[in-house]
Amino acid sequence: MNRKSTARHYIHRLICVLMALLFIALTAITTTMAWQSVSQQAVKGAMGGPSEGGLVIVKTVQNANGDQLTAVQRAQMFTFTVTFTYEGRVLDGDFSFRVRDGAAGALGEEQTIQSGGTLQLRHYQQAVFEGLPAGITYHVREAVPPGFDLQGDNHRGEIEDGEVQTAVFRNIWNQYNGRLIITKTVENHNGSALTPDQLNQAFTFTVTLDPWEDGTIYVLIGTVGAMYLQSFQVVDGEFDFTLTHGQQAIIQNLPPGISYTITEAPEDGYTAEQYFFEGDTIRGTLTRRFVNVYDVPTEGEGGLEITKRVVNPNGSPPTAAQAAVVFRFTVTFDNLPDAPVTIQVNGEDEDLSAENYEFTFTLRHGESWLFEDIPVGVTYVVTEAPTSGFIAGLIRGRGPIIADRTIVVEFDNEAIPTTSLTVRKDVTGNIPIGGAATLFHFELWLLDGSEEPFYTFSIRAGVANQRVIPGLPIGVQFEVREVNLPTGWAQVTSGVTGDTGTLAVTMPPAVFTNRYTRPIMDEILIEKFWEYEGNVTLPTSIRVEIWNVNTNTLVRTVQIEPNAAGRWYTIIRDLPRYDATGTRIVYRIEEIPVSGWRPVVDGFEITNHYDPTVTPSPSPSPSPSPSPSPSPSPSPSPSPSPSPSPSPSPSPSPSPSPSPSPSPSPSPGPDDPGKDGDDGKPVDPDRPIPETGDAATIALWVTLTGISLTGLTGSIVYGLKTKNRYKPKYFID
Repeated sequence: MNRKSTARHYIHRLICVLMALLFIALTAITTTMAWQSVSQQAVKGAMGGPSEGGLVIVKTVQNANGDQLTAVQRAQMFTFTVTFTYEGRVLDGDFSFRVRDGAAGALGEEQTIQSGGTLQLRHYQQAVFEGLPAGITYHVREAVPPGFDLQGDNHRGEIEDGEVQTAVFRNIWNQYNGRLIITKTVENHNGSALTPDQLNQAFTFTVTLDPWEDGTIYVLIGTVGAMYLQSFQVVDGEFDFTLTHGQQAIIQNLPPGISYTITEAPEDGYTAEQYFFEGDTIRGTLTRRFVNVYDVPTEGEGGLEITKRVVNPNGSPPTAAQAAVVFRFTVTFDNLPDAPVTIQVNGEDEDLSAENYEFTFTLRHGESWLFEDIPVGVTYVVTEAPTSGFIAGLIRGRGPIIADRTIVVEFDNEAIPTTSLTVRKDVTGNIPIGGAATLFHFELWLLDGSEEPFYTFSIRAGVANQRVIPGLPIGVQFEVREVNLPTGWAQVTSGVTGDTGTLAVTMPPAVFTNRYTRPIMDEILIEKFWEYEGNVTLPTSIRVEIWNVNTNTLVRTVQIEPNAAGRWYTIIRDLPRYDATGTRIVYRIEEIPVSGWRPVVDGFEITNHYDPTVTPSPSPSPSPSPSPSPSPSPSPSPSPSPSPSPSPSPSPSPSPSPSPSPSPSPSPGPDDPGKDGDDGKPVDPDRPIPETGDAATIALWVTLTGISLTGLTGSIVYGLKTKNRYKPKYFID
C-alpha cells in the first residue's frame, strides 16, 4: 500500500467515526427534546379519543375577625401558577380559560395560558378551563400576598372524562400580623434644649422588606395623637421616608417572618447611636429607636449593653422552658486604636486590640452583657445567631461608641407558636377484601424554600385512617400531597379538602377521598360428591350452571371433571361482587341433570345420590342470558346465539344444551399479571403510544436523523470504493 492510499484510508476511517458520533449525538438530542414535553393532541390520542374534562379555580377573601371586606380587599388581585403535566412531562401549547364572577356569573372573554404560566383573580372570581384532555394532572399554586393566610382544597389532581375538578383558594386577612415602629429622637450631648433648626431637622430612613411586592405601601407618620397615613412606592422591596425629632413611622400588617432592614443616612453634626437594624417581623410590635446626638466629643469613653427578652404572640410571659433557652451572640469591634486598650466586660478586664476584637457569649431571657470603657470612635456590630423555635426581632445592629453614653441594643425573640395538622383518608364506594388495610402514602411540604418534604407518612383506609402531625410552625404555607396511589385506587373528583394553606392556630383536617376503580371479584369453590352402593360407573364430567340470584339470570356454565386423586371440584375466581348499582350479587348453582343421579345442592356443594329411576327432563335447559355478563361476548359473529358444538361426542343430556364454548369472557381480576399500568388502571392493548413533542420537533428529528444517516451511508460507500481502488499489491481476490 503506497503512502497516498494509506493516508486516504485513515481519512476515511476518521470520517466514518465522526459521522457515527454525529448520528449518535443528534439522535440523543432530538430524542431528549421530544420527551421533555408532550402535546395535548398526543394525550387525547393516547387516551383513545377526545376524552375531556374541566377545571375551575375559585378565589374568595375574608377577614379573620369576620369584618366586611374593604374596597381595597375586594379589588386586590391574587396570582396563581397553573401547571399541566402528563406522566411527569409538561404539556405543550396554550390552554384556554374564561373568568366569571361567582358560579352563576357570565363567562368573560377567552384567555390563554401555557403550562407553568400565571393568571390573576380577585375575590369571588373563578377561572374556568374547559376541554382539558382527560388523564392529565393539574397543579395550582397561589403566591400568597403578605398579610394573608391561605386555606385551599383540591389544588392538585387528575382531569377525568366528563368531570369538572374544583380547586378552591380562601385567603384570610390575618388579624395577628405585627407592626414595625421606627422612632426618632434628637439630643444635644451637653443636655441643652433643642433649637428650632434641630427640631425641624429631617433624617432620611431607608427600609427594605423581603419578601414584598413592588407597589404602594401605606405608613402612619407623625407624632403621638397626630398620625397621618402616607403612601410610598416600593421598588425592589425598598422605600424611603423622613422623620424629625419626636416623630415615628408605623408600618402595619406585617406578617411574621418578613425580613427587614432599617438604615439611617448620616447628617452633618449628628452621631447616631445605632444607624442600622436588621431582623424579622413578629406577630407583636417591634420598636426600633434611632437616637441622634449633636456635637459629640471626639475623645473619651463609652459603653455598649446587649439585652435579651423572650415574648409570646399572645402577650403571656415566657414559660420556664422558654426562659431557659440559650441565645448566642457575637460582638465585633472595628476602627480600633493603634495600641491595645483595656475595657471592662461585665466588670472584668479584657484587652481590645487588632488581635482581640471579637467577643462571643450567651444570654437567656432577662439577662444582659455589658462592655465599658470603650474608646470613642470605635464602631460595633452585634449579631445574634438563629435559634430554633424563635423569630429574631433583631438579628444585627450597628453603630458607633459615643462618649459618656452606654448604648443599649435590645434583642427581642418571639417564640414561634406551633400547631398540628390532621390528615385523614376516606374511601367511598365498594372496596375489595382486605381493602381497609391498604396503605396510602403522603408527603407534607412546607413551602419555605425546602427542597425535600418536611414529613412523609402512610395511612390505612380502615379504623386508624388519620395521622396527626404536631409541632408545625404557624404562619408557614404548606401542601399535603398523596403520592404513589396503590393499584386500582383513584382520587374522587374534587375529593380533596384542606390540602394546602397557611398553618394557623386552628386547622381544618386535610381529607383525601379515594375510590376503588377496578372490578371487585368474588371466588367460589364448587365441589361434587357421589353417594352410591355397589359397582356403579360414574360419568366422566358434569356441567354446573352459576346463576345471579338478584336478577334470576344465568351467568355461565362450567364443566367439572375429577382430578388425578378423584376429587371433583373447581374454583371460580372472576365473578363480579357488585352490579352496576353497587348492589352485592348473590350467586347460586344448579347441576345440569345426569341420568341415574339425583342431585342435592347445599350452597356450593353438590351431592349426587345414585337413583336409576331418575331420568332428566327432555326440555332444554334455559339459554344463557347475556344481561349478567361481566364483559361483552367475545364473539363478533352477527348470529343471535352461538351454534352448538358439532363435536360427535355424546352429551349426557337427551336434549342439546348450550355449549360452554361461548360463555362470556370474564374481566381480568385484580391480581392478573400484566393487566395494569403504572397508575393502576387497566391498559388497553390497542391504545396507541402517545406522541411526544409537537410536529416541529418530530420534523427536526427526522431531518437531522436523515442528514446523519446520509452522511454515514456516503462515508461507508466511499470507504468501500476506496478499499477496492487501493488494494495492496499482495491482495488476492
